[in-house]
Amino acid sequence: MHRLSPQFTDLTADILSGIVDGVAVTDEKGTIIIWNRAIEEMTGITAADAIGQAASTLLVENTSIVSLIEKTLATGRSYSDYEADLSARHRQPLPVGLVSSVLPDAEGRAQGAILTVRDQSSVRDLKDRIRRADRLAAIGQIAAGIAHEIKNPLVGIRGAAQLL
Repeated sequence: MHRLSPQFTDLTADILSGIVDGVAVTDEKGTIIIWNRAIEEMTGITAADAIGQAASTLLVENTSIVSLIEKTLATGRSYSDYEADLSARHRQPLPVGLVSSVLPDAEGRAQGAILTVRDQSSVRDLKDRIRRADRLAAIGQIAAGIAHEIKNPLVGIRGAAQLL
């Protein structure tokens, strides 16, 4: 098996710490082996506290995330487009998008799982604003319809008043 050079390992660590998506990597037993800075910020759990812990213990309040990791490890398949609310220490739950992938060994067998966590709070806020705008547009259409229905009899009354 090919060993990675220390220079390449350092580069990988720099990349993982620099990306905005949370990345957690587990071994085949579900033990956390990588926990990047973005997922630290999302969960409030430091890498020092996370690495070496079972994902099921560490993320006990996030059952949907744990089940996604376990499903990936059990089936050897990747899963994407999952949404969940990530419970965090000292903060409101955070809406996140989840993608899980298999971490293959040299023979292609699953030796772990890679979990990518993306903050979806801005997307959820945008969806809420669109829903609110749609409701206001519907209310505007109803108001215009009511105004039209009220205006029709008033036109007739005005015409009759002018004739009198």
